Amino acid sequence: MLMTNSPEIQRTAAPGERAGPHSTRHAPRVDPAVESLQAAVHCMGSPQLAQMILNSVGDAVLALDAQGRIVGCNPAASALLKCPEGALLQRDAAELLLGLSEPSEQTSEIENPIGATLRDARPRRRHGASLLDADGNWLPVDFVCAPMLGNDGSVAGGVLSFSDASARIAAEQVRSTELRTLELVASGAPLDRILDEIARGLELMFPDSTAAIMLLDPDGVHLRTANAPNLPAPFTQMVDGLVIGPEAGSCGSAIYLRQPVVVADIAIDPRWVNYREMALQFDLRACWSLPVIGHDGTGLGSTALYFKEVREPSSSEYAAIAYFVPLIAIAVERHRKEQALLISEERLRCVVDASVDAVRDWDLRSNVMWWNRREDCDIGFPEDGAETPRAAWSERIHPDERDAVLSSVQAALEGREDFWQARYRFQRRDGEYSHVSDRAVILRDGEGAPMHMIGGVSDVTEQIRMEEQLNQSQRMDSIGQLTGGIAHDFNNLLTVILGNAELLQEMTRNNHSLRDLAGIISTAAQRGAELTQRLLAFARRQALEPTSVDTQAMVEDLLSVLKRLLGAEIAMEFSCATGTSPALADRPQLENALLNLCINARDAMPDGGQLSVRIRDAVLDEHHCERHPDVKPGRYVMLTVSDTGSGILPAHLPRVFEPFFTTKPMGKGTGLGLAMVYGFVKQSHGHVEIHSEPGAGTSVSLFLPFAEHPIESAGPNVNRPDTTPGRGKILLVEDDALVLKYAAGQLQLMGYEVTTASNGPEAIVLVERGLQFDLLFTDVIMPGGMTGVELAGKVRSLRPGTPVLFTSGYTENAMLQQGRIPAGTHLLSKPYRRADLALRLEQALAGGPRFPIGLASN
Repeated sequence: MLMTNSPEIQRTAAPGERAGPHSTRHAPRVDPAVESLQAAVHCMGSPQLAQMILNSVGDAVLALDAQGRIVGCNPAASALLKCPEGALLQRDAAELLLGLSEPSEQTSEIENPIGATLRDARPRRRHGASLLDADGNWLPVDFVCAPMLGNDGSVAGGVLSFSDASARIAAEQVRSTELRTLELVASGAPLDRILDEIARGLELMFPDSTAAIMLLDPDGVHLRTANAPNLPAPFTQMVDGLVIGPEAGSCGSAIYLRQPVVVADIAIDPRWVNYREMALQFDLRACWSLPVIGHDGTGLGSTALYFKEVREPSSSEYAAIAYFVPLIAIAVERHRKEQALLISEERLRCVVDASVDAVRDWDLRSNVMWWNRREDCDIGFPEDGAETPRAAWSERIHPDERDAVLSSVQAALEGREDFWQARYRFQRRDGEYSHVSDRAVILRDGEGAPMHMIGGVSDVTEQIRMEEQLNQSQRMDSIGQLTGGIAHDFNNLLTVILGNAELLQEMTRNNHSLRDLAGIISTAAQRGAELTQRLLAFARRQALEPTSVDTQAMVEDLLSVLKRLLGAEIAMEFSCATGTSPALADRPQLENALLNLCINARDAMPDGGQLSVRIRDAVLDEHHCERHPDVKPGRYVMLTVSDTGSGILPAHLPRVFEPFFTTKPMGKGTGLGLAMVYGFVKQSHGHVEIHSEPGAGTSVSLFLPFAEHPIESAGPNVNRPDTTPGRGKILLVEDDALVLKYAAGQLQLMGYEVTTASNGPEAIVLVERGLQFDLLFTDVIMPGGMTGVELAGKVRSLRPGTPVLFTSGYTENAMLQQGRIPAGTHLLSKPYRRADLALRLEQALAGGPRFPIGLASN
């Protein structure tokens, strides 16, 4: 019931306004509750009407006397304060409110707004004050205090109207958190900072709660704790990585079911059966969880509020929590897009870095170029990642190629092309030039005008070098195949010429003039044989017998010969590193190679000079062999011959190993010396390197394989046939008709019985028919689908112990251990003299079959 001690109260007057009902000035707008109270006061003659007016006011209203004591209240005030009306009367209203004090406008003293209003008659409004109810709890309120003036204009009392501010404060907190979250998202803040802001915002709204945000792994199965600043660490660790499902607590169930899961009491809820004990251990009794779903329906995670008491959310509390869920989704999706973008950019950067050395974007309108950041790129710019004028690129193109490159660029831009490429020399950071491959895409506007030229520059210096080396190797192989084929056929002819010349010499023994003519033919044929032997050496088709060679002892044995060869004007120096390993090589051929190198060095020093021969062990590693694909990494013995002569021009270096190429004056060289050395070393599975500068001399290094074990000759054959020289039967197999006729005649003159065959299959037929013979004499390379090596293997399988003598102009790599004749194999090289033939036949018949059976399948 409303009570008052001043019945002559009228409406509130504004400061400076003359009090009275007939004032023409408008009073400031006050709270509706105050107006209602004023209306009720004016109806004091009718208490029932006054009470009806106050009861209709939704806010709580207290009537105050001039001293600020409560003299009346409406039911809303009684309910909010949890106190009966009678218990409120005569209490000082200021005691019920906290945070009302403020500095006085007249003095520096601190006073509350109620007292200030009762003194100066000015209404005051306050937000966020705290009201003490009868239970001792502080409730946030907003209030208005207005004066009530008497007829004489003095302050007779006041009206205090207040309302619960909890909803407003909560809404402001939600809005503030939302704004801060969106600002963080927009600024690209880390995801954990954004989620921490949201979690703390939830905890501000629910001071007795603990917030947690969990995110779903990309596998869509496991939940990870993304943010839980105040959740006990052991509990956080336990639930981190939990598998979602219908019994995975509130968070795991919510994202699994795609719907909110509100657990008011963890102790009895079946969804917490696997985690209940740990939750209760940390006094977590209730958990409200909502799923976080992306805009495309993708499950992202869950958010949860934990309470230490059994509790269900009100509709307003649930709405407040739900308000934060879209913010979490926005933050997570933004983060994942940024991560995907970063991964995409990193992948693109890796692809670019792997495919090209430098990337540029040429803005054709501003004529400025942007270059990527590659600190390890020698063709990049000192400040990669920065924009540079176009001239910074064009000025580094080699002067000899600059005009051509810029002209091709201009032609592409003026035309309709969308792609441009070129190869040119470009200056590196160190000032040297590299060969580069430049490729670019031209971006044009809608009218076809070029806007950007985006491309990549790759250093292809090594690639070009490898291409040149490959071309050189292929050219050398082609020359070798041609040379070897010619030499093989030539040797067949020389065999006939040389043999018949010998016969003529014997037949014209008493005719000196004819005998001399036959001798000239024989000498010419012999010189032709020497020439073809060098050609076969270059073609790697000569017969080699590699053994373990002590290179130091070999050179020392040749020193006296070398010094006489060089003459007194050339000083010779020889050195060998201590403990140098033996080399795996054919010693006579290695000696011949060394002699050829020394002769070339002598010819390069007509006025004298210094020649050095050095031997040491060397290791060719993977890096070295990458630049020389035909070389295998491993241990080698390196023999180097160096001179101080005239040197070789760079343009001639790639051709020095080609046959018939020479830098010597006309008539001073055949051009086969270095070719023979090259072929011998390559056939020995070695490597050759040459370094030369005009006026500074030349150095040639031979890398020969390291000999791990000495090569042993095959032992004597226990099934040696019982034959004597010139007595026995021979199966002769030769595809060249002239050579076959000549060889058969020579064998018959020596007293042998001869059966001939023109190829391997024909010979096998004879053997299978029971032909009796004491030795197989066969060419190595023959038509008919069977080589001499295969024929020998087949004969040995049919007639074990049969001796074999091979003859050949050359021996191909694939036939005998990649070009090597095995130690102990009987081989007669074409062209051959009758004496050589007789000796090799005698050795083969006396020593038995030295041809290894195992090679028949090679």
